[in-house]
Amino acid sequence: LPKRTIYVNHCQFWPDAPSDVGWINMVREPIDLAASSYYYSVDAEARHSEKAALEALAERKAFGSCGCYKLEFDACVRERAKHNCTEFAGRDGLMVHETDFFCEHRHGEAHCRLGATKEASKEMRLEAQTQLGVAMANARDKYFFVGLTEEFVRSVNVLEALLPDWFAGASEELGKMARMKELTLHNPLTGTTQTGCVSDEAKDDLKALEPACSQELEFYDGVKLLFWQRFASVGHLIKDKQQVKPHEFRLPYPMD
Repeated sequence: LPKRTIYVNHCQFWPDAPSDVGWINMVREPIDLAASSYYYSVDAEARHSEKAALEALAERKAFGSCGCYKLEFDACVRERAKHNCTEFAGRDGLMVHETDFFCEHRHGEAHCRLGATKEASKEMRLEAQTQLGVAMANARDKYFFVGLTEEFVRSVNVLEALLPDWFAGASEELGKMARMKELTLHNPLTGTTQTGCVSDEAKDDLKALEPACSQELEFYDGVKLLFWQRFASVGHLIKDKQQVKPHEFRLPYPMD
């Protein structure tokens, strides 16, 4: 890439990148992300494609009792638990593998993909923990900064403080943005309204039945700790930068 280039895309980590390449990413609380992904895939407005949304909905219907056809996310998780479901409409479950983006990809597959179940062999569980360590080590040692979507405003503040040549004025620009709707509250294709939060019962079911859930949560907690450490280290530089109060800014669909 030419000098002073920002490349923005859904790209995976490249361990052999030149030393002058800086990696930046954002992560979201894994269960919240799974719920968002669940609704997004069948939301024609968010995807800007009714055809894509209808295809995803048809795939869920074809998957039977494990496909959660026209169910709210919380009901979907509990229904899948009743039937001991693991796969979900062609995927390995409901969870989104955020760790994929912190790992080297080989032949189209993340080298540190997680997912050892409690019933897995000791060797497989050890491998999963080892790969979790790879993703965490990359986030800690290879990434210049990893922000949190739940702390989007503060993440922008930190980037502005750390890389003023690139992000100077970002906080002010963020302050000019109108509040954006977060989700399509009522989906006419599914009849879902995204009512309520994900219940504790559903969260427990995800941890028990989704192979990657607990490991993704552990990864997220580690990244969150790194974020607050970095935020504290530049606090003196950003106290006057917050043109938007953190609780007032809402993201559009994070999967868009």
